[in-house]
Amino acid sequence: MTIDKKWVICIVFTSLIVVAAVVTPVVVMMQKSEAGTSGVNDPYLSAGQGAALTDQEQMMGAHETGMGGVAGGAAAPNGAAMGPSEMVVQFGGMVECLVRRGSLAYNGYGCHCGLGGGGKAVDATDRCCQVHDRCYSQLKKQGICKGDKSVYFTYYKSNMNNCDTPNAKIWCANHHQYSFFDSMLAGKQPRCASALCHCDRTAALCFARHSNSYSLNYASFQAKKTC
Repeated sequence: MTIDKKWVICIVFTSLIVVAAVVTPVVVMMQKSEAGTSGVNDPYLSAGQGAALTDQEQMMGAHETGMGGVAGGAAAPNGAAMGPSEMVVQFGGMVECLVRRGSLAYNGYGCHCGLGGGGKAVDATDRCCQVHDRCYSQLKKQGICKGDKSVYFTYYKSNMNNCDTPNAKIWCANHHQYSFFDSMLAGKQPRCASALCHCDRTAALCFARHSNSYSLNYASFQAKKTC
């Protein structure tokens, strides 16, 4: 009995998708669990820090300071538990760590949250998404992230601590902290991965800082018709 090669490829591809769908959320939960008991205390990265800087200054500073300055977030401390997570899932994990409302509540919010976007931001929450999009665009424009889809499908290393509390913290690993294996997972673009992490981290902090501006009137907004 012979098996068509097309069926074999289809079965293997489907299996990989299933494994990724199961393993990735588990990795994120492990990060939260391990980070919650690490006892690390870095005042630069608490959810309430950075208020003196505008959201855009923080995001744009992420790669301009070498991904290690206060503006973009400090590197993860030695000994902190860090693990690679798929980019989109990791961003959602950051948001849920800092903001009590689920990350899906921001998908399709206003004129800029979610894929695409344009026009004038409807409120402070929407501006967080607008600047987040610009952060991604700058990374591509400056050649830090190569490839149009790299900003959406690049793995990066991060760590979360004290989630769902006022002392919640998020760290992004600097590119020189990526091992050979980490670099391979990041598509051989560790500098891009680290910068993307900082874009996401700052956006999550922005959501937390402007949580009170969130309005159900702009959830699932008809951006194409209104913006």
